[in-house]
Amino acid sequence: MRVSPFVAGAIAAAVLAWPALPVHAQGGAAYEPKPAEIEKKRNAARLDQQYHDALEHSTKPAEAVSTDPWQNMRGTGDAKPKK
Repeated sequence: MRVSPFVAGAIAAAVLAWPALPVHAQGGAAYEPKPAEIEKKRNAARLDQQYHDALEHSTKPAEAVSTDPWQNMRGTGDAKPKK
């Protein structure tokens, strides 16, 4: 018994499409998240914003230090010592 290529292709397409049928059988109703899921997303967004704020705050450049730790060790003149 020989099966034509058209029939074999149709059978292959039907076999591959079979697992997707239950998804479309639900009627395509829009998914509405539960209140607990909404609150979880809000908490995650709030935590993410706090993280980014803290990261931004910690990466701001510190004020420039105006003191020279070697100022007492240097001489009064800038000239090189004579040999």
